[in-house]
Order: sequence, then structure tokens, then C-alpha cells
Amino acid sequence: MPVKSNSLTHFTEEIDTLRSILENGFLPSYCTEDFSYIFESTPLIPSAPSIPMVCFCDIPIHLINDHIERYGKYGLGLQKSWGIKKHLNPVSYIIAESSYTNSLIMYAQFFMKALDILVGSISSKEKIAYLKGFALILSYTKPCIIKVDGEDFDASQENEWRYIPFDFTSTQIFPFDLEEPIAKAAGEKRFLKDYPLQFEPDDIKYIFVKEESDRLHVVNMIKELKSSKYTNDQLAILTSKILSSEQIIYDM
Repeated sequence: MPVKSNSLTHFTEEIDTLRSILENGFLPSYCTEDFSYIFESTPLIPSAPSIPMVCFCDIPIHLINDHIERYGKYGLGLQKSWGIKKHLNPVSYIIAESSYTNSLIMYAQFFMKALDILVGSISSKEKIAYLKGFALILSYTKPCIIKVDGEDFDASQENEWRYIPFDFTSTQIFPFDLEEPIAKAAGEKRFLKDYPLQFEPDDIKYIFVKEESDRLHVVNMIKELKSSKYTNDQLAILTSKILSSEQIIYDM
């Protein structure tokens, strides 16, 4: 049995979020990542930045039970070829104190010092471009071992892929956001509505619902989505792609 899937799946806890995805595409939301083990905070790049992203996994359906339990039982599975075309990338998992991680730390320290030395000899535009490149490398980096509910968890089991909207034309050190910790503390979840990740109906392989009893509700929901985005034939095909997480957990 394969340990990697040819589809990229995204799960959520709410059926309303599934509907929003079908209507509007995936909207990136901010996730805070801790890079304090790589470099110390600076005024331009914090060591625990908030990064807008949409996360997927390429775990095969027959192995996805734990992932569903952790992230939610509603979701979409899309062709991996779609993800590659949309410039998604798998996460690079790193082990503390490995040769790779130590090299990354050494590069980060060198980069910060070099940028300070060059600050008078390069333009602001060049400086921002260097910072953006560094930020993008970090955005696809994640510790292999993380804490979940106070216990060590091997994050590499998640086979994570990310969509990170990255605008090299902006003067902002995108995608980091310094206000997200404040919003998170206030119980808010913010989305980047200007950077939706879109797909076509033919890109969808699976539509996941929580229980078998949700199936008819989602069929009706899909029918209500009739618009220029979905033809009658495509809507009919989409309803045939519904799988219940209940079925997956107990039967696969």
C-alpha cells in the first residue's frame, strides 16, 4: 500500500467552512511558527512570526484516521497535480541539532550579520528582496518534533504541504505578520481574503463529510452552489465524490 497519496487533502471542523471553500476557494489564515531555535528576533523578522497559509497533507486515505481526528472531519481532497501547478510545496522537517539544522542556523546568523554590513551599500528594494527570500525559506520549515497537548509529537507524520501567498512586488516583509498574536489573544481568526487559493471542479477528488447522515445535506448544499463556477454535469459528478469520515474511520 502506498504511504504517499496522489491527492492533497485539507480538513476542517465546520461544515460551514467546507461550504465557504467550495464557494470561494481556500483563504489563508495565520499560523504562528517558532523559529527561536534558528535565530533571535529582529525588528524586521520575529523569531515567532505569524505566517498566512493553507495546509494540506498527502497521507493516503487508508492511513488518515489520526489526521482526521486531529483536524476535523469535513474537507476536500484535490489532485496533487493541481497543488504542484499552484506552487504548493511540502514542508521541510528538521531535527534539532542535526547537521542540516546546524547549517541552517549558521546560515541564518551569517545572513543577519551580512545584511547589517551591507545595509549602507544596497538599496531598500534589494534588502527587502533578500529578507523576503529568507522569510520564504523559513515559511516552509518546521521542527520534526513538536509539543501537542504537552507531549512530543512527530510532525513529519502529517506529510504537510503548504500554500503560502508570497508577493515579491510588495514592500512588506510578507508573509510575516506582527499583529496576529494580538488578534489570536483576542480570540480572532484572521484570513487573507485577497489571496484565495482557487480550484476547478475537476480538480476535486473527494469531498469529506463527518457522518453518513451529513451526505444528503452536503448534496443539497452542492446543488445550491450552482453558478458560473459549476455546470449541472459538474455538480452531479461532485455529489458522487462524497466520502464520510465515519466510513473511513470504521471501514478503511
